[in-house]
Amino acid sequence: MSEKVTINFGSPLVVIVRSEPDKPPIRPIVTLDHPDLPLTISGENMSETVQQGHIGTISVEWTNAQGQPAKVDGPTTWNSTDESIITVTVATGNPLIANWHTVGLGSASILATADADMGDGVKKITATTDFTVIPGEATGGTTTVEDLGPGEPSSGGPQARRK
Repeated sequence: MSEKVTINFGSPLVVIVRSEPDKPPIRPIVTLDHPDLPLTISGENMSETVQQGHIGTISVEWTNAQGQPAKVDGPTTWNSTDESIITVTVATGNPLIANWHTVGLGSASILATADADMGDGVKKITATTDFTVIPGEATGGTTTVEDLGPGEPSSGGPQARRK
């Protein structure tokens, strides 16, 4: 058995491991759902811009090179590259689905990881979705009051009385 590893250091990082020439590698398909929008996005190398304070779900379907469903050994695990920007927790009862929450501003990724080797060995595969978290839309305003003392109003704003 010959192994071939291909690493692409672009964005996102891509690692492909082929252990048997007659069998295609497993590839991930990630699905992102947002509860406030009628939107589902599915793809391989995904990125998403989301407002701070939003929640949603993310799921992964492990597939082979032909796009057909492929099994993995054991449950899929979920991690955030920066929990101060986005948190992720596996959904109850289904390790292929996780819940996310945007808590800070900036960029971070959610990683779904599984073992593609159905035997005793381990062949780690990872599906990555990049998130950019931006400030939420305006929901109110804050006013600032400054008392300039006695004076007369003018079109250019209040004028303090000169002594």
